[in-house]
Amino acid sequence: MPGDLKSLSISDLFSKLHRMISDFIETIDETIRDNRQIGLDDIKSLRAHITSRLQKNEDIEENKKLLKVLDLFATNKAVMELIRADADDWLDFLEAIKKRLEQKGDESDLTREELQDIEKAKKLTQEIRAMIRK
Repeated sequence: MPGDLKSLSISDLFSKLHRMISDFIETIDETIRDNRQIGLDDIKSLRAHITSRLQKNEDIEENKKLLKVLDLFATNKAVMELIRADADDWLDFLEAIKKRLEQKGDESDLTREELQDIEKAKKLTQEIRAMIRK
């Protein structure tokens, strides 16, 4: 796929990125809907129950694992909500870049500030790529 991307125009790249972000948002929305079926009150209740069992020395290893899973789920649930909150901003940002580039033409017409913004975006993209590949 990366080789195919090199032959695409800026407009095509932005369209493809827009579709990918939209698909990502749809997936996040589905995950959030599924996650909302279990509320934080339910998680707290389960944690309290498991903690009680641990205090009674019941199934210690299993209960420790269950607590870790609940903590992970609660953290992931919060992270998904944050990602979703930012996703629309990413689409708006993408559209703004696309419109700006269409107005300006090529990079030689960009201001110093715009070039710096592009460099920041490239750096963030690299960081995101590194996180995704972990």
